[in-house]
Amino acid sequence: MPDVPEATPLPEKDLKYTPRQRENQTVVPIGRTPPNDVAAEQGVLGCVLLDPNQNLPACIEKVKDETVFYDLRHQAIYAAMVAMYEETAPIDLLTLSHQLRSAGELDNIGGVAYLTELQDSVPSAANLEYYFEIVRDQALLRRMIQTCTKAIAMRTTRPARSTGWWARWSRQCWRSTAIITSWTCPKSPSMCAML
Repeated sequence: MPDVPEATPLPEKDLKYTPRQRENQTVVPIGRTPPNDVAAEQGVLGCVLLDPNQNLPACIEKVKDETVFYDLRHQAIYAAMVAMYEETAPIDLLTLSHQLRSAGELDNIGGVAYLTELQDSVPSAANLEYYFEIVRDQALLRRMIQTCTKAIAMRTTRPARSTGWWARWSRQCWRSTAIITSWTCPKSPSMCAML
């Protein structure tokens, strides 16, 4: 028989008296890209650039927050368009590129070439509703994932003595979805007051 070194046995732990150590349970990134649809985002912005007077108010009515877009370039473009709309400035490729240049964002988004590409990416502005629903659904999924991840982290890192965590978490979920979906509480005014 070959010489095999004997493994030294590990000392046995006294499991009855050894305190259980908490594992490091910080939020671990799952290594996936959050839900998004860049083509739909480009479609929304392209439709707005084709007919800003009609399409931008329709988008703002549904969602004013630029974080509905996943791509940071699209967030900057949408924020610039909303700012121009609020100032009642005309919106076209030239004025939008000027607004982005003065904000220092034109080079970050890809320049005038990218704005032109956005406008040319859609054949007509007729499908704005369809594109915007896709963008909003993806944003809602991202917001829900973020809220649930925070709730899991909160629940696993804090002691269990707090009994109101579920109510706080559920209110946070409703708030985060209401921002994107323009949700209104049709049933219970008392529930709406809680939110």
